Amino acid sequence: MLEGLLWTMLGLIGFTMAALAVPVDVVAQLDLGTRPHLRLRIGWLFGLVRMRREMGAQKSTTPEKLKQRKKSRRTRIPSLAVIRRGFGLLGELLDRVRIRRAILDVSVGTDDPAATGELAGFAAPIVALANTLPRTRVTLTPDFTGPTLEGAGEGEIRVVPITLVRPIVGFALSPEVRRWLLTRR
Repeated sequence: MLEGLLWTMLGLIGFTMAALAVPVDVVAQLDLGTRPHLRLRIGWLFGLVRMRREMGAQKSTTPEKLKQRKKSRRTRIPSLAVIRRGFGLLGELLDRVRIRRAILDVSVGTDDPAATGELAGFAAPIVALANTLPRTRVTLTPDFTGPTLEGAGEGEIRVVPITLVRPIVGFALSPEVRRWLLTRR
């Protein structure tokens, strides 16, 4: 009896590990036109299991609902150590994600042409850094004629879920994060 239970548990653990070792493909399309929306297509088991999700512009909430949300949510700001750990986690996760293709074309402008120029100047190093990544193209076009936020983007990534377990568990079990989570209440 005990031996059968042990083999069943080992089989479930093995099946879970094998399922997490299969890559997940994510394809995203973003449109920043008059009604911004995002389309996601997720494929698992080499395309046998597919999921589609579309997210459009959210409905505006009334000011009363926003006040109720602010009253009900009281959070403690994370410490610098937790933020540092979070950036470390983000770096580790990005190392494990394979970018197959990423394209982003954005046109941005404000009421003031000088502010538009400043915005383009601040964003230029970020755009240049993003363009150093393989299979990535980012274009930022300043629009000096008026307030504008238009653009489109698409990307495709592949991730193996089991490779994300170690960094996430390491982050969650780190002393800084545990201390922050316990004192947050």
